[in-house]
Amino acid sequence: MLSNNLLDAMKNEYHKKILQFQNEMLALEQERADLMRKTENQQQKLKLEEVYKKKLKDLEEKVNSAKVKERE
Repeated sequence: MLSNNLLDAMKNEYHKKILQFQNEMLALEQERADLMRKTENQQQKLKLEEVYKKKLKDLEEKVNSAKVKERE
């Protein structure tokens, strides 16, 4: 019973982390969209796109890792 409670607590923590990462991803996408609208220079837009793609990829990896841990 204690181990079930511990497993449930761990699952809840990973679930919270997943939600937190997903919220960060949404905020990051919104930030990118805002900057892209404000930026007129095409070179700057390409650089911004690269930076935000990397940040989103890192967050996606964290989400996937947390999902795997949550299932385990």
